[in-house]
Amino acid sequence: MELRVSNWLIDRWATGLAGLAHWAKAIRQSVLASAVIVATLMADCWLLGLDMAFRYAVLDGTELPNWFNLSQEMGLGEIFEHVMTALGICALLMLFYRHRRRQIAMATILLALVLADNALQLHEQVGVVLGGALPTDLLLPPHQIGELLFLSAFALVALATLAPLFHKDIVPVEQAMLLIVALIGFAAIFGIAVDAVHAMLATGSLQEVVAGSLEDFGELVGISLAGAFAVAVAAADPIPATNR
Repeated sequence: MELRVSNWLIDRWATGLAGLAHWAKAIRQSVLASAVIVATLMADCWLLGLDMAFRYAVLDGTELPNWFNLSQEMGLGEIFEHVMTALGICALLMLFYRHRRRQIAMATILLALVLADNALQLHEQVGVVLGGALPTDLLLPPHQIGELLFLSAFALVALATLAPLFHKDIVPVEQAMLLIVALIGFAAIFGIAVDAVHAMLATGSLQEVVAGSLEDFGELVGISLAGAFAVAVAAADPIPATNR
């Protein structure tokens, strides 16, 4: 039984790497797809620079515009995340129209849930509600624990989305969905684990500043690249003959 599970995991890991290699080559061959990925990475690094400048300026008693801060609601970072997520949803809808595969539909729904959570601040609101039923003498503030519980449930939904992608005859477009969900999972690690560490650090300390930047930047990279990769796949993906 253990050997069977081990072989299954190795096989799926090889499938993921094969998908990454396939789309890396396809994106490299498309000028538009390559430009989307490079521009997104450049924008992420630029936003990180602004965020670090804002946070360290606060330590020195200097004020910079709040929209430099990646944690700021409707700051530059959050707006960029919204734009990239929305573009990713549009790209996935286009891919679904071309291929009619349920895995694409599930990835689209997952990305739409990410956009809804970020835009409507769902995990913050649910965190306050759940936190009201928790004790106040815990390691983390009750609302923070409530947020972590909500995001953990969201992560389980993402894992459930992966399940239909784990089949023997997976095709390249399904491999792309696997990578998009993995990028969302990457963002979730920062939103859950790094956020928990960040909440335990002394407010205003250098450690808290570094952890805050790392948390927000990890989420930004994961979500923005998920959207960018969806757009790149749509640009590099050949249109099926039946849809031409």
